[in-house]
Amino acid sequence: AGQDESSSMMKYNSKSVFEDRSLPKKTETLTHYKGTDLVGITVHNSVKLLLYDIVARKQVHELTHKAAVLASTYLEHRGKKLILVSTCDQCITVWDTQSVWEASGFAEVTPPMMAPESQTSLVWDAETTTLYSGGVNGTVYTWDIATHEANAMKLQGHKSSVRAILHI
Repeated sequence: AGQDESSSMMKYNSKSVFEDRSLPKKTETLTHYKGTDLVGITVHNSVKLLLYDIVARKQVHELTHKAAVLASTYLEHRGKKLILVSTCDQCITVWDTQSVWEASGFAEVTPPMMAPESQTSLVWDAETTTLYSGGVNGTVYTWDIATHEANAMKLQGHKSSVRAILHI
């Protein structure tokens, strides 16, 4: 793996990473956690988010939830390394991953953030320290991580779920 000098994207040999037969057959999304070698994997109708190390080419952990996992993102904020996971029960769970890098496991930060509807996409903007999420009804939300409060933005053209949010 190497850092492209002209962007913040990591370059990997995708052929060798994704030829790995240990990836689940019903994989829905693969989300690279910027600044790490981890990929979050969602599997159709699964309550688990699988964490896969793309350099070691193996699953390193799984995060179990009460409802099916829809999306995830990674962020570093105020010295913490966090993974945020949205599920179909309208929760956005925040996991403190610092302990993983210290080899002792994950800790769930409580309480979860509650969204007005299920969130199908999550993106973290480190510059503005804002979490963006896309809902099943076409609404994009901005979140204050400290207070767990959301502000809704109904955007023209979204008549169904927001499946992806691009952050440039």
